[in-house]
Amino acid sequence: MTNMPGFSLLPSFIIFSAALLAGCNDQGDTQAHAGEPQVTVHVVETAPLAVTTELPGRTSAFRIAEVRPQVSGIVLKRNFTEGSDVEAGQSLYQIDLPLIRPIMTALKANLLKAKRLRLSRT
Repeated sequence: MTNMPGFSLLPSFIIFSAALLAGCNDQGDTQAHAGEPQVTVHVVETAPLAVTTELPGRTSAFRIAEVRPQVSGIVLKRNFTEGSDVEAGQSLYQIDLPLIRPIMTALKANLLKAKRLRLSRT
């Protein structure tokens, strides 16, 4: 190697050795362990999960049945619960009889008269 004027290897070697020895400090190792966070371990288990979604909205019936009276009178009792199934011919309301009795008597008389007329034609 050629010697360059003003450059010596000895001072460079001393500076490098000092830097290397400064990094080998025992206190730095304990400080590195002291700064580590504590860790908590949790065991993961499988469990059923019900996924529900609540959305705002309105519903309406696809079929509506309107109950219309065929006679006039005062309703005393409703013989069904709203929303329940009813059978054909089932009594839905109980109507006050004293108000409707004359009308029922007249209708029964007309029915009897029509039946007699029909029988007399045959």
